[in-house]
Amino acid sequence: APEGATRHLAAVAQRLPAGVGLRLDANGAWDLGTAERVIAALTELPIESLEEPLGRPDSATLARLQARAPFPLALDESLRNWIQGPDTTPFPVRRAVVKPAVIGGVAATLHLLGRLRHLGVEWVLTGIVDSAAGLWPTAQVSAAIGSHGSQGLATWDWLTEDLGVPPIP
Repeated sequence: APEGATRHLAAVAQRLPAGVGLRLDANGAWDLGTAERVIAALTELPIESLEEPLGRPDSATLARLQARAPFPLALDESLRNWIQGPDTTPFPVRRAVVKPAVIGGVAATLHLLGRLRHLGVEWVLTGIVDSAAGLWPTAQVSAAIGSHGSQGLATWDWLTEDLGVPPIP
């Protein structure tokens, strides 16, 4: 239940070092009412972002939720829906989670990041649970754009075995 999870997060937040925030991902599990309640309960916690709060996201509803949240909401899985719209489509939340393996490769990712930068949207570049070979293009995109924030490139050690040497983020 989201209410139990927010109590647990409050207990975890008390033990975090100063300056550390939590990246949360609802994975589209909530309806609007639940998302509103959870966001309200999280407002005093050190939340860096909350991904995919709605099971049925639409731009207008996401924009209203973002207006209520003091932290960035993020598109991840539903980012594809926004990408398919015209370049003038407003971005409904403050952050995008960009996965080159999902977006369609390096060129498509660089185009998307340029579009997001133009709109003033925050982004986090991440891999999926990639092997070393899969992480190299993501690391190269991160280097090419001069990324300074914490990115999600440390997933190779989630695999039992890998055939290559992973990039060092």
